[in-house]
Amino acid sequence: MNLKIIDNDGFLALVDSNKYQPYVKEDWEFDQLISHFISQSNEGHMIIWKTGDEGDEWNIRIENEKTAKNSFREFEARINVTDGQLFLTEYADLTMSASYPSSKIPSKHNSDLKIHLDNGHYNVIIRQLFNPNLDYSEIKIHFEIIFTKSEINKIDKPIDKIIWFN
Repeated sequence: MNLKIIDNDGFLALVDSNKYQPYVKEDWEFDQLISHFISQSNEGHMIIWKTGDEGDEWNIRIENEKTAKNSFREFEARINVTDGQLFLTEYADLTMSASYPSSKIPSKHNSDLKIHLDNGHYNVIIRQLFNPNLDYSEIKIHFEIIFTKSEINKIDKPIDKIIWFN
């Protein structure tokens, strides 16, 4: 399965919209938002990462196992699926829903970025297949996301920062 998302700010996320609590407050500070994302990630409701570049259209491939493609970098995380689906989203949608209680994930314009999965716990590997410091205009797939169902239902490695965000 391939997904395409436009991202102007350099953050992508997977979200279980059934459990993710989007609202922070109308006039949040950046540090509050980051803390909120970290907390929701550690609850198993989202996975968020920095792409290494801003203002681009990303091609994402959903896989059941790693391909033979070399990755520039990758990480592993866990997420829970509670409504048979996850949504791929980006920073602008996350900030809108953090500011306004009536705004939800997915946003209307990204509601087609749905990944159907059985309910349960998943190990997820995010593989970045390009170096953001080099010309990657010819890259066809920018990220691979690999889902493996797991019997373990807790986040055993809590995060304290957003992946690849310095």
